[in-house]
Amino acid sequence: NGQRLEADEEGIVWLGLSGWQAIQHQQGEHRGDIPVLSTKDVDPLSLIGSLVDNFGGFEGIRLACAWAVASFFSHAIWPIESCFPLLWISGKAESGKTTLCRWLAAMTSIKCEGFNYPTGTSVGMLRTLGYYSSLPVWIDEYRNSYTDRAKDKEGLFRSAYDGQLALKGLRTAFGVRGGTIRGRLMVSGQDTPMDLALQQRCVTVRLKKDG
Repeated sequence: NGQRLEADEEGIVWLGLSGWQAIQHQQGEHRGDIPVLSTKDVDPLSLIGSLVDNFGGFEGIRLACAWAVASFFSHAIWPIESCFPLLWISGKAESGKTTLCRWLAAMTSIKCEGFNYPTGTSVGMLRTLGYYSSLPVWIDEYRNSYTDRAKDKEGLFRSAYDGQLALKGLRTAFGVRGGTIRGRLMVSGQDTPMDLALQQRCVTVRLKKDG
């Protein structure tokens, strides 16, 4: 009902006799911080303007920032449009892809590195998209030259766009399992997808190395 609940000294948020405690998404390593709500006033236009200046005035940075801001409201956009575009950051080595993605993640209260595309599993990516509610999920190091096994995971990109998940049978005589898409996918790498249908589902920002 719009009520803000504060965590106690042990980090537990109580609603009546029920309590919730936030935990790290990745267990066994300290990789990212748990997002917290800030009450400080922020001038987003000034922040975005400074980021554009750091990239030599490239206006495509504003498009990437607009996507990040829109991700906060994707839970309201989804019921209307039945989809939400992917953000695709491409460019050659040292063009600033990682720097931009770190900034976009930080703007959404996430301090992390991207999840590696070739070594990650479909199950891990799917669970992450289920846990990150209206927040960017950053997949890094995408290449078109990867093996067919790695490229099979591109099906998740379409799922992140339209929410149509593949179903898998359970190890019983009855029942299937799937998942829920809550996070918004942000992909970075030197290449853009070769599949034209997937390209049309992306907001693409191509960075160029100075000089």
